[in-house]
Amino acid sequence: MSELVFGLYFEGSTDESFLSSVIRRITTEILVKYDRGDVWSDIILIPVKPQKNGSQEQKILAAATEACGYHLLIVHADADAPTSVKARKMLFDPGLKLVRQAGESACQDLLPIIPIQEMEAWLLTDKSALLKELGTNKSASELGIPPLRQIESIAQPKERLEHIVRLVNQSRPRSRPIERGDLYEPMGKTVSLAKLAELSACQLFISDLTEVLIHLGVIPYKTDH
Repeated sequence: MSELVFGLYFEGSTDESFLSSVIRRITTEILVKYDRGDVWSDIILIPVKPQKNGSQEQKILAAATEACGYHLLIVHADADAPTSVKARKMLFDPGLKLVRQAGESACQDLLPIIPIQEMEAWLLTDKSALLKELGTNKSASELGIPPLRQIESIAQPKERLEHIVRLVNQSRPRSRPIERGDLYEPMGKTVSLAKLAELSACQLFISDLTEVLIHLGVIPYKTDH
């Protein structure tokens, strides 16, 4: 059996806490779907943190250089926009161009993961899981958690999540408040992948990841994939 090695280049530590588990779970699900779960014994995710200075494309090139020899480098950016397409052209494609020019000195298999608006929108997709992690008896409607179909259209989801946490803390002991940062790691492990897959940005990531894994020979090509 073999190991898959992914480099992960994230915008922040909370993004890493949530998305690392989501990426691992999605990858595992794809491997099982293509009957390769017993072939790849482990999925190793290695955070790549190049220099803080420089343009976005230079940072991506530095990350790809550091990830040289890995199967794949996943690059996270928040769209801060209604679609991922514009964000990809602005935040990812210029860096990919530099990586292509660098040739074998950098990892050539790059994949963006670009949540629409902000990554926190993905934490709002699974109401049951979120309410459980919040440890509250309040309902989703009382807390203002939007319906799944509206998740990608709400502005400033990070502020929405912060507001939800404040409402929950109103009924918690002052000595045991919950912090927004407490939610990322556990939600990454428990959020429903089926619900995430209903988001257009996550659908695109799953599709792109599947294509890359086919390209790498990790999974076979299927006409119905």
